[in-house]
Amino acid sequence: MNVTATNPTVTAMNGSTPAASPVAGNGSTSTPAKESKARQNDRRPVIVNITQGSDTALFTPSPAKFEKLDGEYAATITDVSFTELPPSEPKPSKKHGRKAKGAKGKAAAKAKGAKSGAKLVLLKFTLDHKRADGMTYTVEKEVRAQQDRESRFGEFMKKVLTDEASFNQFFSDYRLSPLLNRRCSLKLKEARCKGQSSIKILDVLPAPVLAPEFTYVGTTGSTGVGRINDSVEVHAVAA
Repeated sequence: MNVTATNPTVTAMNGSTPAASPVAGNGSTSTPAKESKARQNDRRPVIVNITQGSDTALFTPSPAKFEKLDGEYAATITDVSFTELPPSEPKPSKKHGRKAKGAKGKAAAKAKGAKSGAKLVLLKFTLDHKRADGMTYTVEKEVRAQQDRESRFGEFMKKVLTDEASFNQFFSDYRLSPLLNRRCSLKLKEARCKGQSSIKILDVLPAPVLAPEFTYVGTTGSTGVGRINDSVEVHAVAA
């Protein structure tokens, strides 16, 4: 026997018996008819009344297509904060678990103590690069802090605190304030999907060293201000 159901909320199988209709006053709060009516109400069109001076737009404006960040960009550390994670609970080993059946007290005594919580240092980098509309980019990087300067955290700090005096001072008192306003370069890769942008920091590099700026007078008698590379020869004359 084949049964065809017209109510989309009810699925009829081949050979099944339709459910009996609910009896009035039996305390049922929802019926297939009510659910079908509710769905029809959800499909009704939404009417918006437009008044004088209303700023309601038909479609939201599509975001401007700015060039993706890909490469090395100069940046400044504009914010530093850290989060201390709760201490981790010790995990009983398999050996302790077998002994726990007959000697629970001894197993608990041999268990190691809880480790102190790790600290996560959050650095916010503001890029010198600006979009066409003048907006600046700010990206974040989370670093797991450790005391050993030979660890991965120490290698990261060497790229930010390039001078040896600042590097040694940091690992003597671990104060985070010297990181503020530090200059560096970031190797970035930007990806976009459905209007959302995600910027990944691939590497942190030392800040580039710029050539000094000075005023020079050329042989033509014109004066200008700018950077001169070592490979460029300048023939200056007395003013």
